[in-house]
Amino acid sequence: MSETPFNQEKALKNYTELMRLVDVGAYSEREPDGSYAEDGIEYSIDALIEQAAQHDLKFIGSKGHYTLEPMSEQEKAEYQAARLSGVLDVARDRVTEDMPYVIVGEVRPYQYHFNSQRWYVEVDVKHHEEDQGEATVLCRVWLDKETGFLKATRVSVA
Repeated sequence: MSETPFNQEKALKNYTELMRLVDVGAYSEREPDGSYAEDGIEYSIDALIEQAAQHDLKFIGSKGHYTLEPMSEQEKAEYQAARLSGVLDVARDRVTEDMPYVIVGEVRPYQYHFNSQRWYVEVDVKHHEEDQGEATVLCRVWLDKETGFLKATRVSVA
C-alpha cells in the first residue's frame, strides 16, 4: 500500500467541516466506554489532528476559522512523549487481550525500526499460577496509515 502524502489544504477543509458539525451539535458523542460513536465525526477529527501532528503541525482557531500552524519545540516534545506513551499502552493492551491468563508487569520500549517505522516493545508478564513462571513478550507497534491510529501484534521469536 502506498502512503498518501499529507495534503494540508484538504485536511484544513475537512477539519473545518467536521468542526462545524461539532459546533452546531450535529454529531454523536463518544460511547460511555470511551469508544467512538458510529457517526465517525470525533474519530475523523482525531485522525486529522494526529496526521497534522506527524508533520509537526496543529490546527488553530475556532467557530469555522481554522489554520494549520507549526508546532513549537515544546509541543513537538510533548507530542513525542504522548506518542511513546500511546505505543506502550497499545502494546500492554494487546498482551492483556491476547493473554488473559497472565498479569502484565512493566512495559518498556525496546527498539524503533526506522525503515519500517515500527516500534518494538517489551512487556513483562507473570502467569497467574505461581509455578508457571514469568516471561517477556515482544510486541510490534505501528501506525495504521489508513486510520491514523496505532496497532500492535505480538512477535514470535524463534
